[in-house]
Amino acid sequence: MVVVSVTFDVSDLKNFRDELKEFGNQVDGIIIEALEEIVAREMRMVKKNTPVDTGILRKSWKISDITKNGSEFEISLFNNTEYSDYVEFGHRTRDHKNWVPGKFMLTVSERQIEKVMEEIVNRHLEEAFSKL
Repeated sequence: MVVVSVTFDVSDLKNFRDELKEFGNQVDGIIIEALEEIVAREMRMVKKNTPVDTGILRKSWKISDITKNGSEFEISLFNNTEYSDYVEFGHRTRDHKNWVPGKFMLTVSERQIEKVMEEIVNRHLEEAFSKL
């Protein structure tokens, strides 16, 4: 009868498991950092796309605090200037005979940031993994 005895040192796997648990505790922070970068980039884009007029519209862009609801995070970029919707989407002239086209400053910026959003999140995750 032949008996084979195999011994494994699983201490590295246990250490890796512990590091993964620690990483799991850091995921929210990583996501928040990525969201902050994304919204900051979008803020720069939207300000560039906003007509200067008196400067009030451009200066009125704000970023909300990040909130977490279950597994979802939410952050908003907004402009509460009373005429911002009219500039964004367009409006009729005062005599209601013509249409002033919208500038779509936020809409265009959202489309631009959506193209790089995944790349930004992946970079933040890779940086965190490399620290493990």
